[in-house]
Amino acid sequence: MIFELNLRLEWGPQMSHRSEKLARYVRQSLTNQPSANEANVNRNRLLDEGFLRLREDIRREFEAQIDELKREPDCGNSLLCSFSGEKWSVFRIDDKGLSLSIKFDSHERMVSIKSERPTKFSFYIKVDLVNSETDWYYSVGEKKSELSPSKKQVDRIVEKALYALFGVET
Repeated sequence: MIFELNLRLEWGPQMSHRSEKLARYVRQSLTNQPSANEANVNRNRLLDEGFLRLREDIRREFEAQIDELKREPDCGNSLLCSFSGEKWSVFRIDDKGLSLSIKFDSHERMVSIKSERPTKFSFYIKVDLVNSETDWYYSVGEKKSELSPSKKQVDRIVEKALYALFGVET
């Protein structure tokens, strides 16, 4: 019994020292957790705000450009829009097989605009945070893996997509 007691006494302080050292890091982590959680909530709020704005910008721009096209002589009702849910579409009236697919990924806060014919078109727009995490911006590109920062304007992207729907590469 004396032998066991001596082992405990020798081993006990070492565990206490390790526990003490670890406890400092645990306390520090727990102390910083509320501010980390708050920062995460703020980041998500900003990204969600940007993503909502992106959806609105895309809808508004497609509707505006299609309405302008309708006013052109002999163009009339050449395009039809379906804007509901997470997958939107813009169809050519003369051939419903020719369409733009507009898909929203709320988890990544990204939209993809694609068509297969008459011209293959693919474009991505993603909402990202500025380094200071106080505002958001769009990253855009033809490949999901190669996005670059852009101004918060989607008018040119929508224009390119509509041209692609009529077989014109810009």
